[in-house]
Amino acid sequence: MSCDPTIRILFITCAWLVTAGPAPAQAPPYIGLGDSIGEGVQSGDASQATQPYCYIKQIADTIGAPMPLPLIRSSVIGQVGNLTGRRRIDPNLISYNLAVSGADVHSLIHQRSDAPGPAAFDTETDLVLYPKLGSQLEVAEFIRPPFATCWIGNNDVLGAAIDFDRLDGSQLTPLDEFRADFHTIVTRMRDAGIYTIYGTIPDVTSIAFL
Repeated sequence: MSCDPTIRILFITCAWLVTAGPAPAQAPPYIGLGDSIGEGVQSGDASQATQPYCYIKQIADTIGAPMPLPLIRSSVIGQVGNLTGRRRIDPNLISYNLAVSGADVHSLIHQRSDAPGPAAFDTETDLVLYPKLGSQLEVAEFIRPPFATCWIGNNDVLGAAIDFDRLDGSQLTPLDEFRADFHTIVTRMRDAGIYTIYGTIPDVTSIAFL
């Protein structure tokens, strides 16, 4: 299978960064933050059948970095974002893939995993981040790897394309709010000493849905 030149450049950059210097004690060399694209959603669900094919795991495999995943056992009625028929296979496993389906720039900062145990899971964030507590950003700051990827912002604009009850752009995250939250993410990742590559937001008007 051929690889898009942009992805090849990203893989080469990732490999250079991971081998460029020693990682902090106990820190993994690489983590990923993001939304459904990072969690590994396919056909409306994220499960053990789809999660190993997410781009975060593909990057980790390419550069030889460990990437334990928060694998989810789903069912025929399983749907990402709904915990009915879906549970973590090993809820005590610490995953380096922090991406949570449905996340936008604000929730990456503020939507926290706060369940005291698996029986209390009530959000996709609990399901993915447990046993770590906190938001994606807070967990990243705690882990402090030398390198991360963060592809976020797609859900800040996607609703304007697929929630077509109001065709006036009101589903878009206001630009000032987006700018402030994204700046917070970049600043805090930088201050934590995490070299981060950010994904761009595609033009949602070109998606197959439309």
